[in-house]
Amino acid sequence: MTDAPIPVHPLDQALHLAPLGEHRFRGETTAPWANMVGPFGGVTAAVLLRAAMDHPERLGDPLALTVDDAGPVAAGAFEIEARPARTNRGTQHWSLVQLQGGQLATTATAVFAVRRDTWSASELTMPEVPPAAQVAIAAPRQGLEWPNRYEMRFVEGGWPDLEAGDELPDSRTAMWIRDLPERPLDAPALAAICDAFYPRVFRRRRRFTPIGTVSIPGRLLPGLTGTGRPDAARRQQLSLCL
Repeated sequence: MTDAPIPVHPLDQALHLAPLGEHRFRGETTAPWANMVGPFGGVTAAVLLRAAMDHPERLGDPLALTVDDAGPVAAGAFEIEARPARTNRGTQHWSLVQLQGGQLATTATAVFAVRRDTWSASELTMPEVPPAAQVAIAAPRQGLEWPNRYEMRFVEGGWPDLEAGDELPDSRTAMWIRDLPERPLDAPALAAICDAFYPRVFRRRRRFTPIGTVSIPGRLLPGLTGTGRPDAARRQQLSLCL
């Protein structure tokens, strides 16, 4: 009798990279992360960050990531060039490029650092929201695949009614979110979650509006050792996505 193979998490499937030589990796988009056009932008951000994390010259842990979409990413294979632009004693700056068919698709920059015990203070506080267990799980979003990779519990600003037509005064969304199935909340998972908020113009205008993501900036803060349970975010300082 042999043990059944352990299923690979959908995010880890999408993050799989094969080394191609100095500074280069090969990856491939996966169907579970499909968006309206190409893959979910969050998983693109996550795989770019993974390339830097897997690089043999990596120093420290990721602190910040900015992803700029130069063009659409098509389904299929891609290459990533990950180069340390500058390495200091405690910090490291990365230049990341995603190519498909020899054409530029995405660029990114990342900052890594060696974490040290030092003074710190945060003025950002956890929003006052009900515990996750008291918030209903959002129904699957028809016509999109990537939202099925998450359990979303909207406190306010849930999926928009794009046929309502009347505009709202704000674009705020507050929600609990975790990977589905559950997975430890590491830096690539958090980078993906940073793009889980649907375009704010859909929230404000409540009608379909042509939209494209241009840039995704994120700050990855300490405390990425939780289990990914919804209540873990209340106890940890996880992220500021701008």
